[in-house]
Amino acid sequence: MRPFLLCSAFFLSVSPLWAAPCQDGPALLSKGDVARIVDEYLAARSQAESNPWDALNMYGDLRLRQEGSFAAAGNPDRYRSRARLRLGGTWASNDTLEVGARMVTGSRNDPRSPHVTFGDGFQGLELSLDRAYATWRPSLGRDSWLTGGKFSHPLRRNPVYGELVWDGDIQPEGLALGTSIPLPGALDDLRLSAGQFLLLEQRLAKDAWCTFAQAATGASLGNGRAVHVSASTTFLHDPTPDGANELVDQNRGNTLVGGEFAEDFGVFDLVADLAFDGGARPWVISAEGIRNLRADQSRDGWALGASLGRAAKRGDWRFYYQLQSIERDAVFSIFAQDDFTRATGFRSHVLGVNYQLTDGVGLHIWALVSDPHAPTNEDEWRVRIDLNIKF
Repeated sequence: MRPFLLCSAFFLSVSPLWAAPCQDGPALLSKGDVARIVDEYLAARSQAESNPWDALNMYGDLRLRQEGSFAAAGNPDRYRSRARLRLGGTWASNDTLEVGARMVTGSRNDPRSPHVTFGDGFQGLELSLDRAYATWRPSLGRDSWLTGGKFSHPLRRNPVYGELVWDGDIQPEGLALGTSIPLPGALDDLRLSAGQFLLLEQRLAKDAWCTFAQAATGASLGNGRAVHVSASTTFLHDPTPDGANELVDQNRGNTLVGGEFAEDFGVFDLVADLAFDGGARPWVISAEGIRNLRADQSRDGWALGASLGRAAKRGDWRFYYQLQSIERDAVFSIFAQDDFTRATGFRSHVLGVNYQLTDGVGLHIWALVSDPHAPTNEDEWRVRIDLNIKF
């Protein structure tokens, strides 16, 4: 609009000769009037651009879920209706600093699930703050960053189902940093990230820490095909410092001896995938290998999966399937997914389909089957129907 206004001002100021005068019509603008109008417009535009609220970006989503869990060994089946609401925002004060926060439903004592279950005498829903962070990107380039506070995990995940090591709802607390290093030829940038997360703070005893690091890259194979690979490690520094049992009480499958974890944890996670992003139906084939390098036994896990299609706009659909096996101490159960009926010690299947009803409303139908490694236990099922609404 600015070039158009300036050109109009010039046109009106230098072209009065050809315009026939009108006795009773409006007078032509003088050069001074045009200059004043342009100055007022530019001042108003400058003020609007400097408005700090323009740097605020709000987002949110609502999920309505119907779920059925079908357990074996004589346990009763369970049917429940659930919901999840997330409201967040980011504010960029300048090109280098961003501040973010997010509120979610769900119990603040369960970092793995922001879902609430209906049927509690019509009580109100609990809200908590699961993100509060600041990210700094130095002026040397936006490919480098440093984040502190409570934030989304910077982990690159398995693109089919990626919550076997870290549940996607967990928001770690501490510091994380990352950078990208250009690589030659058809290779993607080498993306490096690392973090130091605080697990347990004790006033009169030692604290429990977790260190994370990951390297990820990829390469174009031409014709819309690409390969991606990432390797990460999660190292726990004594989850029971000075005999503290807060984390032991949250155990969901790891081996315990004498009230403590039987194994130490240094979980290595390797993910590789082959993707085709051309045409109407993109696809992905993925493989994941997991090993707890600090455990002596029951320390391995793996996954093989595939997906077809994408769910982004109205009418889109995506189908996916993954098979995985996680031994009892392959992952730290407190961090691992809570979608299956078990966190560790199982062989399982997950399959589902996403369909976009509109650009912002999607339907997700999925089933999860857990086959415990213990030979005496039978399969355990869970079926979900999700209505996801983004706004």
